[in-house]
Amino acid sequence: MDLTNKRCFLTGCASGIGKHMASVLYDRGAQLFLTDINLESLTSQVAFNKWDRARVHNHRLDVRESAQWEEALDTATAAMGGLDYVFNIAGVSMGRNAYDCTPKDIDFILDINAKGTIYGTCAASRRMAAAGGGHIINIASLAGFAPTPGMGLYCASKFAVRGFSMSILQELKAKNIYLSCICPHAVDTPMLEQEALEPEASLSFSGNRILTVHDVERAILRAIDKKNPEILIPGGEPKLLFRIATAWPAQLAFIMPLFAKQGIKKQTAYRESMQAKK
Repeated sequence: MDLTNKRCFLTGCASGIGKHMASVLYDRGAQLFLTDINLESLTSQVAFNKWDRARVHNHRLDVRESAQWEEALDTATAAMGGLDYVFNIAGVSMGRNAYDCTPKDIDFILDINAKGTIYGTCAASRRMAAAGGGHIINIASLAGFAPTPGMGLYCASKFAVRGFSMSILQELKAKNIYLSCICPHAVDTPMLEQEALEPEASLSFSGNRILTVHDVERAILRAIDKKNPEILIPGGEPKLLFRIATAWPAQLAFIMPLFAKQGIKKQTAYRESMQAKK
């Protein structure tokens, strides 16, 4: 896919999926406006890659702050001459049981994952509507389809991203704006390394395999090419779990122990592989 001179705005580019997609889009010729709350790490990444600074712009963005979204998008529009694609990738995870959740935990997850994506989508869509069109790509999760014990806050945030994204498809389409919601299972990123240390997050590891950033890359490029509204990237058994949870939620009590046992085993193996690499 040739993306020469396509103007791309990305969040969460200092690590994980965002960092990988920055490289992918750069290699395909795009202009990039890369953002992250960790500007120092982002700047180091661009310098290390020796990217053409005429095509790449760095900017600090805390996605929790609506005013920062407005400023960043205005700066990006001025720097690149417009916006063709906006990628809402920034996100965080937290394994936590409900009785252990604090107000700070709740605000942290929902403000970044849900509100951050909604702020970005609304602000970008206003500019794209005025310019005649565009494409917004939101990263949700398979956790946005079904409840996952121990990951209630994360599920709530991804249910919100998916629900919001699917709800606004037609109103954006009327303005020639496409929206794609990408829903991967567990991806091998620093976020998953964090979950490997959290007992409550064991179900994140219950699939046949852990996805790679290349799996997500292929889904994103497919969404851009075909303008798919939603793409699921299952990693194995969780696909069955999500179907059951959606159709017959009461049955979760009977099947969850099976998935939990497998998740704990694979989480332990993943954690041990992490330690072996150090």
